[in-house]
Formats: sequence, structure tokens, C-alpha cells
Amino acid sequence: MGRKDDDFELCQSDLSGSVASGGNIRYDADDENTLIVKGTTTKGVSLFGENANKGLPSNHLKTSKYEWYNFLPLNLWLQMNKVANMYFFMNMVFSLIPGVSPVFPVTTIIPFVAVIGVASIRDAYEDWKRHKEDNKANSKKVQVLRYRNSPPNNWTSIKTRDIRAGDLIEIRDGDTIPADVLILSTSRDDSSAYVETANLDGEGNLKKKLPVSSTSGFSDPSTLQSLAFSVKCNAPSQKLDSWEGVLTWPEATSSSPCHIDNLMLRGCILRQTPSVVAMAVYTGVSTKMYLNLTPPVHKKSRIDDKLSRLILYILLAQQLIISILCGGSVYFARSSKNAHAFYLEYLNFEYGPAEYFIRHYFTYFVLLSLMMPISLFLSIEFCKALQAQFMEWDLFMYDEERDLTCKAKTASLNEELSQVQVICTDKTGTLTENKMVFATCFCGSKIYNELKYPGCLKTALAQESDPKLGFLMEILAVCNTVMPSHEGGNHVASNMKNSYLDTEYDYAGDSTDEVALARAARDAGIVLQHRSETEAVVASNKNPGGQKIKVLHTLPFSSDRKMMSVIIEHPAFGHQRLLFTKGSDQAIFSNLSNSDENRSLKNDVHRVADAFASDGLRTLCMGYKHITDHEYNSWLPKWTAATNSVTNRAARVEQASLSIEHSLTLVGATGIEDRLQPEVPETINYFRTAGVTIFILTGDKRETAINIATTCRLINSDTQLIKLDVTAGNLKNQMKSAREITQQRGNGSILGNDNDCGNCLVVDGKTYAAVTSSNDELLKSDFNELVLKVDAAICCRVTPLQKSDLVGILQNAKLTVLSVGDGANDVSMIQRAKVGVGIMGLEGSQAERSSDFAIPLFRHLQPLLAVHGRFALLKNSYLIQYSFYKNLIYSVCQILYSTTSGYTGQTLFDSWVIICYNMMFTLFPPLVMGLFEYDVRPTEVLQYPSLYYDLRSPAGGRLSRLSILRWFCWTIIHTAVIFGLILPSMQRDDTAGFRSSGIFTHGTYVMSAVICVVLAKASLTFMSWTWIHLVSIIISFVGYFAFLTVYSSFTMFFGHSEYHGIAMMVYSQPKFYLLTIGCTVFVVVMELAISFWVKEAQPRLVDMVRKGSIKDTSVNSKPLLLDQYVPGGGGGSRSDGFGSVPASPMMLPLPHKNSIRMQGGGDDVCSSPLSSPRVLHKGAHIYDSSQSLSPVISVKSLSGGSHTRSNLLDPIDTTGISPDKRVMLDDL
Repeated sequence: MGRKDDDFELCQSDLSGSVASGGNIRYDADDENTLIVKGTTTKGVSLFGENANKGLPSNHLKTSKYEWYNFLPLNLWLQMNKVANMYFFMNMVFSLIPGVSPVFPVTTIIPFVAVIGVASIRDAYEDWKRHKEDNKANSKKVQVLRYRNSPPNNWTSIKTRDIRAGDLIEIRDGDTIPADVLILSTSRDDSSAYVETANLDGEGNLKKKLPVSSTSGFSDPSTLQSLAFSVKCNAPSQKLDSWEGVLTWPEATSSSPCHIDNLMLRGCILRQTPSVVAMAVYTGVSTKMYLNLTPPVHKKSRIDDKLSRLILYILLAQQLIISILCGGSVYFARSSKNAHAFYLEYLNFEYGPAEYFIRHYFTYFVLLSLMMPISLFLSIEFCKALQAQFMEWDLFMYDEERDLTCKAKTASLNEELSQVQVICTDKTGTLTENKMVFATCFCGSKIYNELKYPGCLKTALAQESDPKLGFLMEILAVCNTVMPSHEGGNHVASNMKNSYLDTEYDYAGDSTDEVALARAARDAGIVLQHRSETEAVVASNKNPGGQKIKVLHTLPFSSDRKMMSVIIEHPAFGHQRLLFTKGSDQAIFSNLSNSDENRSLKNDVHRVADAFASDGLRTLCMGYKHITDHEYNSWLPKWTAATNSVTNRAARVEQASLSIEHSLTLVGATGIEDRLQPEVPETINYFRTAGVTIFILTGDKRETAINIATTCRLINSDTQLIKLDVTAGNLKNQMKSAREITQQRGNGSILGNDNDCGNCLVVDGKTYAAVTSSNDELLKSDFNELVLKVDAAICCRVTPLQKSDLVGILQNAKLTVLSVGDGANDVSMIQRAKVGVGIMGLEGSQAERSSDFAIPLFRHLQPLLAVHGRFALLKNSYLIQYSFYKNLIYSVCQILYSTTSGYTGQTLFDSWVIICYNMMFTLFPPLVMGLFEYDVRPTEVLQYPSLYYDLRSPAGGRLSRLSILRWFCWTIIHTAVIFGLILPSMQRDDTAGFRSSGIFTHGTYVMSAVICVVLAKASLTFMSWTWIHLVSIIISFVGYFAFLTVYSSFTMFFGHSEYHGIAMMVYSQPKFYLLTIGCTVFVVVMELAISFWVKEAQPRLVDMVRKGSIKDTSVNSKPLLLDQYVPGGGGGSRSDGFGSVPASPMMLPLPHKNSIRMQGGGDDVCSSPLSSPRVLHKGAHIYDSSQSLSPVISVKSLSGGSHTRSNLLDPIDTTGISPDKRVMLDDL
């Protein structure tokens, strides 16, 4: 919203009395960054005119691009901005020039209209869906207090889009917040409200909100209508975590501060709160949700860049060829050596050389327009869209527990998944499950390990062996902002009647760590039954009815302070004031008192906390202090001023908190476990073996991050850790030592292919900040160089912005970086990376919505990249190169014919044959390549990581310069074969009556040979043969000759008769079959011979895998769970001896949760309930689901016996195997 005039006020609602006026909004005359919203009126007095609300943003939001009246011109304009579409438009225009086009204009019009039409229909459909979503969001009903539309003292139902700033709104439990609203009152006993912000910031935990203190008692409509106040607040901004304002009553007699805890944002959902009365402050495009809507970052894959360059080169080549042909036409027309072409002499008199050149330029531009395959642009979009759909259908990327599948947000980066060189991953919720479980704690001199000895805390408390332990548990129960809930209701009143033994309590809150700690205290016997702003009720064995603890102040957690505290009056201490604090070990240690007890305990806690972190646990320390009356009375004004401040409230609250969080007494430490997700070590090992470098970027402490890296097999005991720590000494000296380490080993896996993780960079956020903020450019350069040379990296205690900056360093080195995360703090690095992947975790959907691809679990990266990404590159590369190949063969035939026809620009082929060449005769083979082509089976790709690396190497590139040159050479050779065999046979081609068979007969010979050769080339290009591949060839072949027969027999329906009877004439000539078959056989034999020689002399890795002649000892040899991955979707078999092979992964419906799929080596696929007997097929493996993923049984035959074995190659004994084993896939 821009700056308003100082005296410009706008009416936003009609709220009270008989005449009524209402809230209004304007910018402050003294501060353009301040907004003033008036919420009510004086009864009977009209404050503003009827037109006073013009110019303000309504609450209507629009994400659609078009309207019905501007779709056609706007869409056409956008379509014409594409270079390819403009090229085909120019081609269509040139064909309409009389006497210029060598073909019917319909030849260029139909393909152009088809391409534009399909794209427009797609855009219209997508925008129609956006319109539906907009209408759904804008038409929801809300209750507002407005006089004109309802009787006085009553709520009125209106649509969301009709809300205006200043309206009073009633929001009920489960409703989506329709605008940014200021809470006036709530129906909860503790005057609080809870919102779910997952739609806004991606976090799934409930956030606590509070009403303005001076309005918390107003909820009745009649009372609300009598109020008169205004709110002075910040102008609309993107900041989700800060907002300040002040609510002022008439004549400024009193005011109340407002802050972000009083504001509920649009898009959030009200939870566990019956109702809330709030006033709309920001509406429509002024809301924070809308201001945070950024247009999706446009990312282009490497193959798109190559395609753009290839198009440019072909256009330049086309213009050069056209110029040469036009020069030849001028020379031929003027040359005296061509006296036999007497019929062209009139051109010498009718046109001058320049005009003749220009006219022929237009002619050849139209004639050779098929050098640019117009069908390619439709085909590749269609294929990419279906490739993305295959990802979403893949059962191997299906999370059965949560019923989630992969989501492909974009189809433009499918093949880029195969080019990843660096993976930057978050830790919590990405590598781990983000399910915080209390693991252990240290108190006094004892460690209580709940994971190893469940119930040990409860036993110790019952025995009262350590009085400090009960105090620690009470700190865990009280020092938090969680909301208790009971099985009997959503929230619990303060007059609790439940016994402390009732363990049906659960907790929800902003922090999953706090929830885990509160649950631990509950399980130990210290049960938090009720929590409000002013009171906490805690039950224990000493106070089974619940002890009321008065909560005076809650000092919120901040990332800078790294602590959270509460100030209470505890009845057990004579209602003396206490400060309970929890936070990171560094924060707590730096604020301890200098007592002897603290000094001795600090060393023990520090050692234990490091041990917890080394075990991969998230550590917190707890402390407390007694607050004297003098200290409290001197501190309270600071706190009150900070919480009531209108500007810089967060910073002032931070300073006030730190002023009392000191001189603490240490109580103990806790450890919370966040377990690794399934198969994370195997996934990381796969990519490490494939030459991909892994960066772990986390906010956890150094020891925790290193332990997780060890657990997930990123590093091991032999890995040399390169630690950079700004607190450990001179950074320049540390950087020098690090550079020497990397130089000893040479380049790491980012710039080379060193699969050994010989070194690993360990750096924290403080050190990174010191490097980036330094004025020493050499230090920055050395750090950037170090990042590129290490084999792996662990970056701990880093902020979201630092994560994004580290990704930027890698991107600037021209590396393909994939970022993967699950929370709102990962959004910046996900959007910064070339490929962004969101994990559908427990921290909301922000990362998922901002990503290019979303997967349920980290292990699903393996099939996403190695299977779908690799196959997408293979498919799209063949689709592009084959499309250019078939069109260039046609164009080169036209060029060669022009050299034999006096450069006149005469077409060799009929116009309708030209139209159908791309749209019918050669349409299906490239589509099959783009959808169902594969070189090895998915299981083989997952078994041999080198296959993933092979496609990223220059020699393995499927759209490399060498590959393009090879296809171009085949184009020239095949065209030379066709023309070299057919052209001599056309000399003296007299038919009955000594008459020439004509140009279209010659064209039919050439076109028939072209079709057969092009289809033969497709057959040779197919690396997999299924019934789909076979059908595409048959349809194309039969379709051409069927069209030829029908077209030549009924030419009157196509507007001309030159082609009448051509097909029958050609079919009656034996040399037609001889030449067509001869060209095809010659090409096939030549290609097979060369291909056989290359594969035998210099076989690629994929060739060896297809032949089964490779044994890669550095791979994941485990087969895949069949109920997780069934690479089905089509029948057919490959002709390399591997048996039954699917056409493409995945085209199957999601499995039932109680079913299992089995596939043997070449046998049928069956599905049976887990409770039913399982039929084992030959080649299937049985795995013990309770053990590791190594095979337990290999069924070699349906009737044969089994023998004991120690590895996959030895027979094993099946004796003693329980029936609850899982069937695995192993069809190698």
C-alpha cells in the first residue's frame, strides 16, 4: 500500500447505531510507516460520507492470471513472446504471400494453430482451476457486526471478500482466519486463543495468542457496538514474527499496547478455542499472507539450456543454407549454361536479382521450416508432465503410515534430478523423524536413561532418592508454553478434578521439545493439568488434587538469547518468587552464579551434555533463582515498559529478560532423541558412492551434528575432520591448515570423483558469520575454495540465511545443487538451489509448498534422483535428438532436391504429406521415447550407484556435443543413402506411354524411404522393447501407407487432384519395394555393425550392466521391499536376456495397507493380504523385517530345496524361518 495524503481517511465498515459509520483506516500524518484504524462509531453520528471507502484494498484475493475478456489477447501476447512460436508465426505469414509459398498455406497454418491452441487450452484450464480456488476462498461465510445488513446487536453473515478494515468479526473453532485481525476477546477461561499456522509459516505446532488487555472482557454484540477506539499500528509488511501497535480510547484518555501475540494472521486456523472476537486490521493485498506470496522462482534445467542453444545453431544453419540456395537460384536463372531451362528465361525480365533473391528467401524459409520440429515443443511438455505423474504414482515413494506420495510441483526439472552434484540437507525432520522423545536427564550425580530403563524416573521419584530430581521435573512441567489437553475435552479448566494418576493428559505447543519435556514430567508423576497466562496447576504424589502455582511472567524464548523463563510464586516456597529457566548449555552456563555448588556441578553437566550430544541427543540445561522483593520491584518497570512499548518491542523484551536471567543455580540437563528416518544411512551411502557430495546444514550444536553425520554414515572413524572455529584462534591459520589437508588429497568429490569421505569440513554459524563479515577478501576466497574441495561438510548452528548463502557459494561454482528440508527455516535454501526438495514432515507445509518436488521421507531421494531423474534425462535426450533427426532428414532431402531442380524452391513432397509427417507418421515413436524408454531396470540403477554417476560424466551425457554430432552425422548418412539410391532410379523413369511418372511419384519414393528409415532408426534407438514400442512403430508404418492410399484415391476431398492415383502407380512398380527395403536394410545393417563394434571395443558401464558382465562391489546390494516398490506399469520384455521388464515406473494404484506385492525374476506379479499364505516365485527373496535388510532366504525354485549360505551367492538353509517374513524383489 502506497503513501496516502495526510488527511485522507477511508470508511471501512458500518458498525453501530441507527445512522452508523465505522472503522476507518489512514496513514499517520507524521509517519508514513504507521497506519491508523478506527474500529467503531459514535451512535447516531455519521463520521464519513457514502463514498469514503473508495481506494482501500478489499478483502478479495486473486491468484488467477486472466479474465474472460482478456484471455485471448493476453494469452496470445504471452505465446508470441516465445521465440519458437514467433518463428512459426513468421513462417505462417510468409506462406500466405501470393506466389511465394511452395506449399499450401494450410501446411503452416494447421501446425501453428495446433501448437498455440494446445498451449492456450492448457493455460485456460490451469487458470480456471485458480479461479475456482479463488472463488472458494473468497466466498466463505464469516460473522461480522454490521448495522445495515442486520438488526442491531446481532451478527451478520457475509462473504470473506466483503470484509473491510475495522469490521468486528466472530471466528469460531476450526475456522480459517479471513484477514489479519486484532484479538479483542476470547471465550476461553484464560482469555487465550490457539492458532495453527502451518498454512503460513509451515510449522504444525499450535501458537498461543492473547487479546488486547483492555478489551478482553467484551464479547457481547451490544457492548461491542458501544465501544469507540482506534488502533495505531505498523503499515503492512511481510514480517510474520513482528507487529506493533497501540489501541487508543476516545480523547486519548487511555491506551493499550498491541503486539504480534495479539494479531491473528490470514490463513491461520483457530484451534481449541470456541470463539474469538477480533477486528480486521489488514485486508486483501495488505495481509501478511499475501505480501509473503512470492512468484515461483523460474528454474531451467540444463537440458532446456542445451535445447535453446541447439535451436539457435539450427536457425543460424538454416539461414546460411537458405542464403546459399537463394544465391544458387539467382545464379541458375541468370546462367547461360542452363539453356535447357528455357522456361525460366522470363524471370530475367520480370524480376531483378535482388527481388528474385528475396522472393526465394521467403520460399525457402517456408520450404525448410521443418528444420525446426514444431511437434517437439508439444511432445516434450506432454512427456515431462507424464514423467512427473509417474513420480507421483511410484509406490516406492509412498509412505504407507501417513498415506503420502511424492508430489512433483514442476515438470521442467525432471532431468535435472539426474545431474545433482551436491546435496544440502537439513537435519531435524529431514534426516530425522522430528518426533522428539525424552531420552535421558542428569540431576545431582546420576543419569536417568528412560530409553534404556523405562520408568526409572518415576521409580526414583517414588523412592524420593534425590529431592533435586522432583524439582527438575517440576521445572520441566511449568517452564513452558504448552497447552494441556485431556481425553475428555479440548482444554482443561482451572478447577481440575482429575487425579494426578490420570495419564490421559497430552500437550500441544509451539515447540516439540517443550512437549516432549512436559510429557516426560507427566510420565514421571509430575502432571501439568492446567496452564494459563496467570496460573499453572501441577499434580504429583504429594498433591494428587493439583497444586496451583501463580505465573507472574513468561519470558519467551528467542534465538539470540537461547533461553526461556517463567517467574512464578510457588506455594511450596512460601509463595516466594522463583525464576525457572531452560536453555542451551552455553546460555545457561554464561548466566550462572559463582557459587561453589555451581562450579562443581557445571563441570559435570558440561561433560554429560557433551556425552548426550555425542549420542545424537538434543540437549537443554535447567536452572533457577530466588527473586527478592527489591530485585523484582526494580525489574518490573523495565518489563512493563518493554511489553507495552509500541516500537522495538522484541528488542526491549530481550533486554528486560536478560536483566533478570542471571545468577542462576544449575539444576541439571536433559537429552531428547530425534531418531533417524528409515534407510537414511543407505541413501547417503548410495549417493556418496555415486560421487555426490553431502552437506548437512543444521541449527543443532556441533557435537550433535557430528554424531548424526556418523550415524548416517556420512563420516566414519577414518574421516579427517577439518574444524573451523572462530573461538579457537586465528581463522587464517585454521584456513591454511585446512587448505594443506585438502591439497594432500587433491580435489574432493565435488570437483572430482573420489568416493572415499577422506575429510569433512565442520563449521558453525558464528564462524561462518565471521568469515563473511570480514574485510579480508583473501579469507573469503579461501573459505569458498575450501567448501568446493572438501568431501563432505557439517554446518551447525547456522541460520536460514546462512544456509541459503552456503548453497549460493556452491551454485556460483556452476555446480548442480539440490537442497532438501522440511521446515519454514529451509525455504530460503530450497528456493536458492537448482533443485529444491521438500520433506512432508511435521513442521507444516511451507517447505513442501516452496519446493520443486516433495517427498514423504529422505530415503525417497534415491528413487527420485536415481530412477526418475536418470530416466527423465534419458527419455528427454532421445526425444529431442530423434525429433531433430527426423525433421532434418526431411529438410536435407528438400535441400538435395533443390540442387537438382535449378534452385527453384519446388517442393518434393505434397502439402498434406508434409502436414502429416510430423502430426501423424512420426508422432508416436518420439512420444514412446519420452515416456517409456529406459536402458536398465530400476532395480539395477538402485543396485549400481555408478550408473547414476555415469550419466553425469561428460562421456555419459545423452545430450552432449558428441551425441548431437553423432545424430547429425547419421542424418547426413541416411539422407545420402536414400537420395543416392533413389535419384539414379528416377532417371529415364518412363512409364507406359513413354511418360514421366512425375514429381509426386519421385516424392512418394523418397518419402516412403524416409518413413521406413526413420522408423528403423527409432527401432534401433529403443533400448527397451515392450508392446508399446512395437505398437508405435506399427501404427506409424501402417498409418503412412493407409493415408497414402486413401489420399491418392480421394484427392477431391483435399482440394486438388495432382496426387490422384499416385499410390496405386507406385505400388505397381517393383523397384519401389526394392528401393524402400534396400534403403532400410542398408541403414539398419550399417548401424548394427557400428553399434556392435563400439559396444565390444569400448563398452560403457550401462552396456556391461545390460549384459550382466559387471560385478560392482561398492554398491548397495540389498533388493527393495516389494510392498514399497513395484516397478510395473506395462508388460513386455527386453531383448537382452533380462526377462520381463516393465515399460516405465510407476503406473499402478497405491497398495492397500494390508497387502504386499511380490515379483520374481520374470514371473507374474501377485498381491495377497499379509494374513494369507504367500506364494513365492522363482528369484524372490524373503527378508526378516525385524533385522537388517540383508537377505535371509532365496527361493531358487518352487519345488527345490534350500541350503545355508553366508552371502547372496551361496545357498542357505530355510529351517527356522518364521512365517512373518517379508518378500523382497531380486530379479537380477
